[in-house]
Amino acid sequence: MENMLPPKKDHAGFAIASLVVGILSLCPGVFLACLGWPLALVAIVLGILGLKSSRRTLAIVGIVLAVLAILAGCVYFIYADLGGEELRGLLKTFGGLMETLRHLLQTIIGR
Repeated sequence: MENMLPPKKDHAGFAIASLVVGILSLCPGVFLACLGWPLALVAIVLGILGLKSSRRTLAIVGIVLAVLAILAGCVYFIYADLGGEELRGLLKTFGGLMETLRHLLQTIIGR
């Protein structure tokens, strides 16, 4: 008797579903975070399940799109809460911090 193993399941459907739901979550995620976030969470779960499939790349893209949707929703909430002028000041401060860090790294490396 040969050792009969059950056929390995390919979770390609999860990867494809993650991509589709990730795209769908990005559309309302920018303007209607209350709709985008639940879709993004579903896309992340489907993407994690799809990582074991032959369509791993689609699962990764779905996860990335879902994370972008969540970040877009957060930026929208921050922008709406703080107002445009305060957000610009925050981003300018962050840009100055990044410039200082870049200068410090160049000094350390010696370029």
